[in-house]
Amino acid sequence: MSDSVCAVARRHGLLPQQVFGWRRQLRDAADSQGTEVEFVPAVIAAGTALRLCLDRILPARRDRPVTFGLPPLSSAADARAASAALLAAVSEGSLTPNEAAEVGKPIDAYVKAAELTEVLARIENLEQKLWADLSMLD
Repeated sequence: MSDSVCAVARRHGLLPQQVFGWRRQLRDAADSQGTEVEFVPAVIAAGTALRLCLDRILPARRDRPVTFGLPPLSSAADARAASAALLAAVSEGSLTPNEAAEVGKPIDAYVKAAELTEVLARIENLEQKLWADLSMLD
Protein backbone atom coordinates (compact mmCIF):
# COMPACT_ATOMS: atom_id res chain seq x y z
CA MET A 1 0.00 0.00 0.00
CA SER A 2 1.40 3.42 -0.91
CA ASP A 3 0.50 6.80 0.45
CA SER A 4 -0.79 9.54 -1.80
CA VAL A 5 0.89 12.93 -2.00
CA CYS A 6 -2.15 14.37 -0.20
CA ALA A 7 -1.87 11.92 2.71
CA VAL A 8 1.87 12.48 3.14
CA ALA A 9 1.51 16.27 2.92
CA ARG A 10 -1.28 16.38 5.50
CA ARG A 11 0.58 14.08 7.87
CA HIS A 12 3.45 16.57 7.88
CA GLY A 13 1.30 19.66 8.35
CA LEU A 14 1.45 20.77 4.70
CA LEU A 15 -1.23 21.43 2.17
CA PRO A 16 -1.18 19.13 -0.85
CA GLN A 17 -1.21 22.28 -3.01
CA GLN A 18 2.20 23.19 -1.55
CA VAL A 19 3.73 19.91 -2.72
CA PHE A 20 2.16 20.22 -6.15
CA GLY A 21 3.30 23.86 -6.30
CA TRP A 22 6.87 22.86 -5.49
CA ARG A 23 6.75 20.24 -8.23
CA ARG A 24 5.47 22.87 -10.68
CA GLN A 25 8.23 25.30 -9.63
CA LEU A 26 10.87 22.63 -10.21
CA ARG A 27 9.46 21.90 -13.67
CA ASP A 28 9.29 25.63 -14.52
CA ALA A 29 12.91 26.13 -13.39
CA ALA A 30 14.02 23.18 -15.47
CA ASP A 31 12.10 24.48 -18.51
CA SER A 32 13.75 27.91 -18.19
CA GLN A 33 17.17 26.20 -18.23
CA GLY A 34 16.25 24.03 -21.20
CA THR A 35 16.40 20.81 -19.22
CA GLU A 36 13.72 18.25 -18.59
CA VAL A 37 12.60 16.92 -15.25
CA GLU A 38 11.01 13.54 -14.91
CA PHE A 39 9.25 12.32 -11.81
CA VAL A 40 9.09 8.63 -11.12
CA PRO A 41 6.92 7.01 -8.52
CA ALA A 42 8.91 6.05 -5.45
CA VAL A 43 7.61 3.12 -3.49
CA ILE A 44 9.15 1.95 -0.25
CA ALA A 45 7.65 -1.37 0.63
CA ALA A 46 8.04 -1.15 4.38
CA GLY A 47 5.69 1.44 5.88
CA THR A 48 7.99 1.97 8.84
CA ALA A 49 10.95 2.68 6.55
CA LEU A 50 8.87 5.19 4.59
CA ARG A 51 7.81 6.97 7.76
CA LEU A 52 11.42 7.08 9.01
CA CYS A 53 12.64 8.55 5.73
CA LEU A 54 9.89 11.16 5.56
CA ASP A 55 10.20 12.11 9.22
CA ARG A 56 13.91 12.75 8.68
CA ILE A 57 13.37 14.79 5.53
CA LEU A 58 10.21 16.58 6.64
CA PRO A 59 9.46 16.27 10.36
CA ALA A 60 5.84 16.39 11.41
CA ARG A 61 4.72 19.77 12.70
CA ARG A 62 4.25 19.94 16.43
CA ASP A 63 1.87 22.84 16.27
CA ARG A 64 -0.68 24.22 13.88
CA PRO A 65 -1.48 27.65 12.54
CA VAL A 66 -4.27 29.29 14.50
CA THR A 67 -6.77 31.75 13.12
CA PHE A 68 -9.07 33.86 15.22
CA GLY A 69 -10.10 37.48 15.55
CA LEU A 70 -7.52 39.54 17.42
CA PRO A 71 -8.08 43.29 17.70
CA PRO A 72 -5.22 45.52 16.59
CA LEU A 73 -2.81 46.72 19.25
CA SER A 74 -1.95 50.40 19.14
CA SER A 75 -1.44 50.97 22.86
CA ALA A 76 -0.92 48.97 26.03
CA ALA A 77 -4.59 49.52 26.85
CA ASP A 78 -5.57 47.49 23.76
CA ALA A 79 -4.09 44.39 25.40
CA ARG A 80 -7.28 44.01 27.46
CA ALA A 81 -9.35 43.49 24.28
CA ALA A 82 -6.70 41.14 22.87
CA SER A 83 -6.70 39.08 26.07
CA ALA A 84 -10.50 38.95 25.98
CA ALA A 85 -10.33 37.66 22.39
CA LEU A 86 -7.88 34.94 23.50
CA LEU A 87 -10.16 33.89 26.35
CA ALA A 88 -13.17 33.84 24.03
CA ALA A 89 -11.28 31.65 21.53
CA VAL A 90 -10.39 29.20 24.32
CA SER A 91 -13.95 29.11 25.61
CA GLU A 92 -15.27 28.51 22.07
CA GLY A 93 -12.78 25.69 21.58
CA SER A 94 -10.94 27.31 18.65
CA LEU A 95 -7.76 27.51 20.72
CA THR A 96 -6.38 25.23 23.38
CA PRO A 97 -5.17 26.85 26.60
CA ASN A 98 -1.57 26.11 25.55
CA GLU A 99 -2.10 27.75 22.15
CA ALA A 100 -3.62 30.79 23.83
CA ALA A 101 -0.63 31.01 26.17
CA GLU A 102 1.74 30.95 23.18
CA VAL A 103 -0.28 33.56 21.29
CA GLY A 104 -0.39 35.68 24.44
CA LYS A 105 3.40 35.93 24.64
CA PRO A 106 3.72 38.49 21.81
CA ILE A 107 0.86 40.47 23.36
CA ASP A 108 2.75 40.57 26.67
CA ALA A 109 5.93 41.64 24.88
CA TYR A 110 4.01 44.40 23.09
CA VAL A 111 2.56 45.65 26.38
CA LYS A 112 6.00 45.69 28.02
CA ALA A 113 7.48 47.60 25.07
CA ALA A 114 4.59 50.10 25.09
CA GLU A 115 4.89 50.63 28.84
CA LEU A 116 8.65 51.07 28.59
CA THR A 117 8.20 53.61 25.81
CA GLU A 118 5.73 55.52 27.98
CA VAL A 119 8.07 55.46 31.00
CA LEU A 120 10.99 56.68 28.89
CA ALA A 121 8.86 59.53 27.51
CA ARG A 122 7.87 60.53 31.05
CA ILE A 123 11.51 60.49 32.21
CA GLU A 124 12.55 62.60 29.25
CA ASN A 125 9.74 65.08 29.99
CA LEU A 126 10.77 65.29 33.66
CA GLU A 127 14.41 65.81 32.71
CA GLN A 128 13.46 68.65 30.38
CA LYS A 129 11.42 70.30 33.13
CA LEU A 130 14.27 69.85 35.61
CA TRP A 131 16.81 71.41 33.25
CA ALA A 132 14.41 74.27 32.53
CA ASP A 133 13.96 74.89 36.28
CA LEU A 134 17.70 74.71 36.89
CA SER A 135 18.42 77.16 34.11
CA MET A 136 15.99 79.64 35.68
CA LEU A 137 18.00 79.56 38.93
CA ASP A 138 21.17 80.80 37.23
